[in-house]
Amino acid sequence: TIGINYTVGNLGESKFTSLSALGGLLGNFNVGKKMGTTLMFVMVYSPYVYYYEGLWYQSGLLAVPFVAVDYKLTQKFKLNLSFSGVQQIKSDAINYQVLLGAKALL
Repeated sequence: TIGINYTVGNLGESKFTSLSALGGLLGNFNVGKKMGTTLMFVMVYSPYVYYYEGLWYQSGLLAVPFVAVDYKLTQKFKLNLSFSGVQQIKSDAINYQVLLGAKALL
């Protein structure tokens, strides 16, 4: 996947502007009859983010990994465990999350 994103909005009373470009890979894999995984890895280049009363943030390259595992309990119901995060290259992790949820086919 590839893309370009331009965002304009407000954070409280301050204006927010961001420009970024991204590229990545996405794949789905079955790990048996009841289990499947989704893997995604995206690199984001954000030359600037303007926010909070005129402050500039130059993030450079960000890595965004995503891994999800689905376990089929019935034909129409799956449990899902996923991990994603944002890592600034040559710096600390910006955030990460682990989610446990469910999917129901209607």
